[in-house]
Amino acid sequence: MPNYCVFIRSKIIKSQKYYYIVKAVKEDKKPKQKVVKYLGKIEDIMRKLRIAEKEELKSLKQTRIYSHHSKED
Repeated sequence: MPNYCVFIRSKIIKSQKYYYIVKAVKEDKKPKQKVVKYLGKIEDIMRKLRIAEKEELKSLKQTRIYSHHSKED
């Protein structure tokens, strides 16, 4: 099992706040933070979440329509 903790970290660069998924690891017995994924600004994250939510709802609606039609057959 991996020996690290994953969390979201913010960093301010030129007065803009950016978010990253990072993991805490030990290298040479010293704690380090390694970036796993760049998330972007909060506006980018929220836009991606809204898109993902719409896609999920669309998928659920299609699943219900498909299962409803297949019961009638």
